[in-house]
Amino acid sequence: MSVGRWSIIRGMPGLGVPGVLARAAALLAAVAGLNLAVNPFDMYPSRWFVPLVLSTRHTKLQLFEARQPPPDLVVLGSSRSMTIDPAYILEKTGRNAFNAAVHGASPRDYVAFAHCLEAAPAFPRTVVIALGMEQLRGGSRLVEHHDALADCKPAEARPMSDALADLASLFTLDQTWASLRVLNLEIVGRPKPQFRFRDDGMVVEVRNQPLETALQASLDGNWSPGIFRFDAFDATPLDQVRQVLETCRRHGARAVVYLPPFHPRAIARYRAESRFVALRDGLLAQLEAWSREYPMSYYDLTEVERFGGSAAMFTDASHPSDEGGRRLVDALLPALR
Repeated sequence: MSVGRWSIIRGMPGLGVPGVLARAAALLAAVAGLNLAVNPFDMYPSRWFVPLVLSTRHTKLQLFEARQPPPDLVVLGSSRSMTIDPAYILEKTGRNAFNAAVHGASPRDYVAFAHCLEAAPAFPRTVVIALGMEQLRGGSRLVEHHDALADCKPAEARPMSDALADLASLFTLDQTWASLRVLNLEIVGRPKPQFRFRDDGMVVEVRNQPLETALQASLDGNWSPGIFRFDAFDATPLDQVRQVLETCRRHGARAVVYLPPFHPRAIARYRAESRFVALRDGLLAQLEAWSREYPMSYYDLTEVERFGGSAAMFTDASHPSDEGGRRLVDALLPALR
């Protein structure tokens, strides 16, 4: 009976092995076409729909490449540096600046953006680098679905596995589901975005939690004292920072490194419950050693007293407000002029 059934199935149009393979190939092509067109994670060139997840790396790279003339000063940092305002830098120094800070940045992102700077028509004369101790723990991972900055790497430095991973992602269930969610949002409407960026890379906040709520949530979450309970910096991110300094020196640019600030309540907890002070001293010693080798300046702006700030100039435990960002620029002005 089983042989007879197989004979019947083989005789049905389109249900033989070639037919099944053809239909499977057509289904995969349809899935890939959907994800490529909708681009829910902002991974591909198509921009017909608003992505479900904003890729700050892709967005910042596009904005940077569109700047004319190329900026003379570029800020590399994480979301903690997104309020360093290029317009305020222009007002204070007369220099054309761009904020290239991206979410969840690690020194790996700084190296990648340095490649993008090298690919630009002119390398900036000054590169500001925000460097926190937490970025030197090692074990950094991608926080966005696609590392757009990796596209700036020289062809010989880009592993084939990156291209294969991008291709494979077109067929994943999570991206297909996200594409369907994007199409649904086009029908039912979208909530207002939490933030957007100006052409110079400056973040424009649309909505924020009350400071007290956001401060406590961050101290209980990603910015708890546990983030500074480690003993030594990892060699890989330290080497990546050195690579950026090498790139700046090779192009005749000056680096300005600063340790970004924390809310005073966070500092009090870090001092009491972690190795914050020892790690900060260790990083400052490393920066001092580098300053004897590379054209650079460095600033410890971890505490509000160091840059004329206040507890009110934050949006949570670690992110300065717009006013806090302006005070940070004031503190850096001697090296930015």
